[in-house]
Amino acid sequence: IHNVDMWISLRSISTEL
Repeated sequence: IHNVDMWISLRSISTEL
């Protein structure tokens, strides 16, 4: 993963779901 921020954002969205 190159962009950690993107990864964190995706993780946050998954958690919300």
